[in-house]
Order: sequence, then C-alpha cells, then structure tokens
Amino acid sequence: MCWITTSKASGTSEMPNRLKTGIPEFDEMLGGGFLQGDAVMLAGGPGTGKTNLALEYLLAGIASDQAGIYLSF
Repeated sequence: MCWITTSKASGTSEMPNRLKTGIPEFDEMLGGGFLQGDAVMLAGGPGTGKTNLALEYLLAGIASDQAGIYLSF
C-alpha cells in the first residue's frame, strides 16, 4: 500500500491545480494528474507498480521544484 499526499493550494476559488505523476498516460487518465491537496492511496498486489508510480511522482515533483519524501516500511 502506498499513500501520496499533495500540498493544499492556498485558499483560492479557482480550478484546482493538477500535479503531474510523471507518467503521461496515467496523467491523461486522471484528467491531468492528481488534484492538489488530495491524499491518494495506491493499493495492489506485489509487482503491480505502486513503488514505481511513487518514485515517478517524486521525480516529476523534483523537476517542478517541489519537495517530496519517500518512506518505506
């Protein structure tokens, strides 16, 4: 299981920002990426790509000058 939490946008009434996952096809399925401020849980069996998605998301954040952290237990 993997949790991805994004930072909340500062109280605007505009359309919510979308944060790219780093996987263009997945971003397209999500309508542009994760909604800023949402918590996302990824669940699946071994070998389904949860860790790969989390790492791609972190790399996309680094490319956009965003802070990130990866914890594994």
